[in-house]
Amino acid sequence: MPAKVDFAYFSFTEITDPAEHASYNEWHLLDHMPENLALPGIVWGQRWVAAPELEAIDAADPLDGVHYVTAYLMTEPAEQTLGEFMGLGQRLRSLGRFHRQRRAVLGGPFRLVKCYAAPRALVAPDAVPYRPHRGVLVTVADVVEPGRSDEVGRWLDDVHLPDLVSVPGVAGAWWFQAMPDAASTLPTNPPSRSVQVCWLDGDPAEVAGEVQARLDAWRADGRAPFGPSTWRVLLRRPLATIDPHGPFDWFTR
Repeated sequence: MPAKVDFAYFSFTEITDPAEHASYNEWHLLDHMPENLALPGIVWGQRWVAAPELEAIDAADPLDGVHYVTAYLMTEPAEQTLGEFMGLGQRLRSLGRFHRQRRAVLGGPFRLVKCYAAPRALVAPDAVPYRPHRGVLVTVADVVEPGRSDEVGRWLDDVHLPDLVSVPGVAGAWWFQAMPDAASTLPTNPPSRSVQVCWLDGDPAEVAGEVQARLDAWRADGRAPFGPSTWRVLLRRPLATIDPHGPFDWFTR
């Protein structure tokens, strides 16, 4: 059976007015996301919050200012799906139904490369996003040393992502790679940029602490062989699942 998901559209979003978090969440949950999920090429969508108590493991400026990460899971044909997706955004802007006090720091379409699941999760790797979860651990990274993308890719598949899935509280992970030739309203991502999303059924802060400890151990025993001159992490941080009923006060309480 062919895969249900072919690629994802990510948005790493900063709210530019601190007073607008509640209105942004209400708009996105009750207006924007339902309209997008009704499009034929969109399989699933979810958004998570970088709550202040969830500290980033790694973050490069300007991604350290991201408040929310949104992922829409999509199907081929990419040209048609992305065209309808962006067309909807334009129509909603024309109708005055688009939140203005926000900006996407990074985002765009990323091809699904591979799915992984922890054995205790029981479900197939391609079912992981549809399980209830408490949050995600998101990593954005670039291969910056020319000619080493294949080597890094093999390490991600053979070592790094299986290691992450073995961490208690991680239900599974999906690996995405940038689609620089696909349509987007955001700046083009380099082809060597990847996004890995780990879905968490453990407490996001506790899982992040365990991942940090394991990263240190992996570096010590050689399972993390690539330094930032080869594989540069732009962002690695936990985010929390959003309760759609609010109160959306993470940044004001």
